[in-house]
Amino acid sequence: MSIEQDNKEAIIRIEGKLELMDAKIENMRDNHIYHLGLEQKKTNTYIWSISSVIFAGLIALLYRSFM
Repeated sequence: MSIEQDNKEAIIRIEGKLELMDAKIENMRDNHIYHLGLEQKKTNTYIWSISSVIFAGLIALLYRSFM
């Protein structure tokens, strides 16, 4: 094989790898980041709920102690 043929084959392999990387990046952008956002929203909801319950308990405790 000639050097030119080897270079052409190497370029074809590199282009194939670039296309695969592009597909993986699009998959991450479209799918994984969306689901991470959903998980973050769910976690924030849990944190706010637990914080609200704790705060309400603290207020009730302070109310009882001063009455």
